[in-house]
Amino acid sequence: MRVAVRISRLLRRAPLAISWLALAAACATEPERRVPLEVRADGEAATDEEGGWNRAGFRLIEGRELGGGVWRRLEDRAGRILDLPAPPARVVSQTLASDEVLLELLPGDRLIAVSALALDPRYSLAVEAAARVPETVVHDTERLLSLRADLIVAASYTTPETLRQLAHAGAPVLRLRRFDSVAAIRDNVRSLGFAVGEDEAAAALIAEMDRRIEAERRRVRKALESSALEDAPPAAGSGSAPAHRPRDPPLRVLSWDDAVAPGAGTIFDDLVRLLGAENPVSAAGLHGWPRVGVEQILVWDPDAIFVSAPPGEELAVRHRLLGDPRLSLTTAAKRGRIHVIDAALFSTVSHHVAGLAEAIGARLAPPDSAAEPATVPQ
Repeated sequence: MRVAVRISRLLRRAPLAISWLALAAACATEPERRVPLEVRADGEAATDEEGGWNRAGFRLIEGRELGGGVWRRLEDRAGRILDLPAPPARVVSQTLASDEVLLELLPGDRLIAVSALALDPRYSLAVEAAARVPETVVHDTERLLSLRADLIVAASYTTPETLRQLAHAGAPVLRLRRFDSVAAIRDNVRSLGFAVGEDEAAAALIAEMDRRIEAERRRVRKALESSALEDAPPAAGSGSAPAHRPRDPPLRVLSWDDAVAPGAGTIFDDLVRLLGAENPVSAAGLHGWPRVGVEQILVWDPDAIFVSAPPGEELAVRHRLLGDPRLSLTTAAKRGRIHVIDAALFSTVSHHVAGLAEAIGARLAPPDSAAEPATVPQ
């Protein structure tokens, strides 16, 4: 894993996989109790069972419970407390996840700066909106302080030097720490909405994200169960009718980018399980982003393999994998189920995860479920 202080520089010049490694570093350096995935369509807060902590690792406290001129307080599990005297009028975002969320929640005159990654289509799903924000700043403490922000949103993978300098200057910093599940994304959005006083807009964003994910979950699970029924032997005593049972074993689905395969405690794993498939990486007890060799891929023999690629490189990436004589032995390759997804969508840690769920689902169970998945890049 790269040293955290170098992540910003590496992101500007390294391959797309670095963004995954940065998130892996964030989660690995600050482990928390694993919370099972829960998808809710009612927009209500999903909290841990003790202490009122949400899945993003924050406790949200209204100022009326505190007094002393505090409008709202956000407390995190590391003991950091952010007291806000009023809804922040000048907000700076220094992480792509908060860029994409705040671009939805805030009017342009309140969001005064975003990260440089927000303007890069290899990473960002909000390039057009980000281009309308006056400033882009990347871990330049002096420039950040000169903006006189009422709130600066950073992340656990922001360079430690920048975080220390901001803390020393007394800057109002909200540090996002959890990006390992859909539940954490949901509460990151909720926490950002709370911090900027846009609770209703955040709840609406969450509700739409949950609606889309739940719709895709239902559709894909139904399609996979129907496929299993078609392949199942006749039930005892039922003539030629198939046995009504779920797919056994479930569809085996993994992601394999630059020899890294996300396991338990990752958004990809959450989505695969939610859609009714199995990630053999997490099933083997592997967490985070372990390096996995092609020999292990052959042992697992997945039914589908997902990879990411920058815009315009999807065809080349897919052909490269299909041209690997070892990978050609997998069930995924034999059935044309090596799927390429846009890198910005594949690495999202914002509400755009709904689009990722739909993209994965469309490849596992095409809307025309009677058709075999296409053998061209998808």
